[in-house]
Amino acid sequence: MYTLDLLLTDKEDRFGRTNPLSASLVINVKDQPDNEPDWYYPCTYITKDEGLAEGTEYYRIKAVDRDSDISSEMTYKILNSTYDFFDLRAGTDDFWIVYNKVEIDRESMNNDFIISLFIEAEETEACVPVETCTTKKAIECIIGINDQNDNDPTFNAPRYEADVKENIPLGEPFTFKNVDGETPLI
Repeated sequence: MYTLDLLLTDKEDRFGRTNPLSASLVINVKDQPDNEPDWYYPCTYITKDEGLAEGTEYYRIKAVDRDSDISSEMTYKILNSTYDFFDLRAGTDDFWIVYNKVEIDRESMNNDFIISLFIEAEETEACVPVETCTTKKAIECIIGINDQNDNDPTFNAPRYEADVKENIPLGEPFTFKNVDGETPLI
């Protein structure tokens, strides 16, 4: 809001007098929806253990409308993810929850323990002017999955043998062989 104070006077009359008139002009500038959303509460890098129950909260996210006096609703969606493990649900106070929709097993992740998740916030209010503004903004959420000791060891052969000399020095390596006499990959 702007206030413009005006003072108007007429030309002096023949007696040297003027008739002043003052007024105030109030100008209220209405903001247009021309700014992209702002991530008020974005994702960060986090680590979580594998095997957490379905529905476990990983993030609370929130984007807001940057335009003055315009409170556009936000919609959120997952654009893409390294794995299809996550979904979104409404939380409280306009926050949205990123949660796991499956129990995550790190061993099923092909030794890649990092999950990259892109989430987009979009304003429901149309953007003005359409040609030069956007109603969407995406963020990347990065999740490291910690391995738990939840699997028994596995061996490639049912039995291994090794010949160890009785006077071998402490710390000296020796080789196991499988029952076919081959050095196995353990």
